[in-house]
Amino acid sequence: MSIENIKVELKKTYNKGAVGGTFDEFHVGHERLLTFAAKMCKKVIVGVTSDEFAKKYKGHNVESFNVRVERVKRFLESFKEELCFEVVMIEDKYGPAIEDRELESIFVTMDTIESAFEINKIRRERGLNTLEIVIVPMVAAEGGGFVSSSRIRSGEIGRDGKKLIMDKK
Repeated sequence: MSIENIKVELKKTYNKGAVGGTFDEFHVGHERLLTFAAKMCKKVIVGVTSDEFAKKYKGHNVESFNVRVERVKRFLESFKEELCFEVVMIEDKYGPAIEDRELESIFVTMDTIESAFEINKIRRERGLNTLEIVIVPMVAAEGGGFVSSSRIRSGEIGRDGKKLIMDKK
């Protein structure tokens, strides 16, 4: 059985969860991350990096904040009444996750798990509950590796993870 044939049953487990990112070149990996959060939380706070922070943090240009937020909102609205969400601008890698007392969980990939550990350390220092860290599997790209905004930006793969560049022989 291949991993693609494994079905994961997600159910509402948390009252309030958080997810954060740049969400540049919105792709199937972003969709998976947001889907896990949407299916497992009654309410999701989605932090989207500001243009200034994204440029400093990423070291390259990204799509505008408004474009990135619009794509995130459009995707989350597909969950209709089953999800309450709020999209907020974040100016650092922590956003409201280090201060929101109601948060119970944070959704990350293996690429961003270190930030979740840092967030929990800060929350402990502030006397807040630590967040349950939900690790969402990354989406495999055609031909190997994982779907990422940088691979899409380079023209190597599409937003669906399929190869765009033919191998040179």
